[in-house]
Amino acid sequence: MKDAYPDFLHHTPEVSDLQTFYKAAKKRFDEEPEFKKRSQEEVVALQSGDEYARKAWQICCDISRKSFEEVYRRLGIKGLKEQGESFYNEMIGPVVDMLEKQGLVVESNGAKCIFTDIDEVPMMVVKSDGGYGYDSTD
Repeated sequence: MKDAYPDFLHHTPEVSDLQTFYKAAKKRFDEEPEFKKRSQEEVVALQSGDEYARKAWQICCDISRKSFEEVYRRLGIKGLKEQGESFYNEMIGPVVDMLEKQGLVVESNGAKCIFTDIDEVPMMVVKSDGGYGYDSTD
């Protein structure tokens, strides 16, 4: 977002701009190691409560919400309670602490994981960069 829309805090993009940005950012993430690293650092900043990152995220949510609300209105859907992944950010750390105290968390390659008998692939509760992935937020 910083690269594509450097003034986005003051000149809000449209939802179609966000869609274009997302596609371009995904391509860069897959192809450019430095962009991937910066993107991962931004996610950690957001999850850590960084004010700039949270403001940028809120702008993206507001833009998306306007679009969703129009679709919901046209479909006659009312009364939805919105609680995205970020709703749980403040709860994740204490849950990870609890899991560690119970001896369920194992460090693996710098990440905090839970291994089970169900699958060889562990649940990654904290990524090696300190961020939380879908195993934690979902």
